[in-house]
Amino acid sequence: MKNKKSTIIALIVVVLLGFGYLARADLQYHTEALMNALALALDSDHDGDFTDETWYIALTTPTWALAPTDDTLQGGIQISGTAGEDLAQWDLVRKDPTNLKYYKFIAASATKVSGADTPFGMVTTAASADAAISVVIGEFMVYNAGWGMGAGANLQIFPNTSTAGLLNVTGTPSATSGDIVSVVGMAVAANKIMFRLPAIPSVEVP
Repeated sequence: MKNKKSTIIALIVVVLLGFGYLARADLQYHTEALMNALALALDSDHDGDFTDETWYIALTTPTWALAPTDDTLQGGIQISGTAGEDLAQWDLVRKDPTNLKYYKFIAASATKVSGADTPFGMVTTAASADAAISVVIGEFMVYNAGWGMGAGANLQIFPNTSTAGLLNVTGTPSATSGDIVSVVGMAVAANKIMFRLPAIPSVEVP
């Protein structure tokens, strides 16, 4: 009786081990099938090279290097504020220390505002005076087809001395006595600028 019981137990163990083997074999089969299907899906031209695939390029290329749409903002910190005057998108602005509103920055000695010698940030959307606005500060990239800096790359970007809120994209700072010179960013392509704002320090031309 004892031997019969042992035999039954042994048979049960063998059967269970058999099922376990089949289960593992089945799992391995399905895993291999899934991996093969995934490899075919990821390698659209079936050449064994993933580096030429669109998904790989998108994952490994820095966001700023991809072809952007016009008026693209990447990075930075956006803070809420109030427009002190009518503002256009991407206007360079200063923050008034009295009413804390934002105004277009001007670097020209004849029109600059006393005590307002620091470009603070950029307006992300156009707004009317006294309207709520978003100002981006910190390090950020902007693509704007309207800047048109030619070759552009490696040009230092300064505040404009002729029109408030605009940029000087010539790469050459003002040499006029009393003008404010501050590097607000660096052009990395014809229409892309990497900004760092507020622009500190700002220097007055002697």
